[in-house]
Amino acid sequence: MQCRAARAMLKWSRDDLAQSAQVKAQTIEDFENEQRNTRASTLVAIRTAFESTGVTFTEDGGVVPPRV
Repeated sequence: MQCRAARAMLKWSRDDLAQSAQVKAQTIEDFENEQRNTRASTLVAIRTAFESTGVTFTEDGGVVPPRV
């Protein structure tokens, strides 16, 4: 899953992502475990948190790390 891969690239915990995306850590856990449908606004917040670090998501489901 792209979310886990991006977190691993950044060495972020779920709490780190939750803080950056301004959502609850439980929301991140539920999203990653596909426990419920995630709101579009939450998905945008998660993506924006990653993209603000330079992470890029590809059309084919890949994740590109930020440039150093």
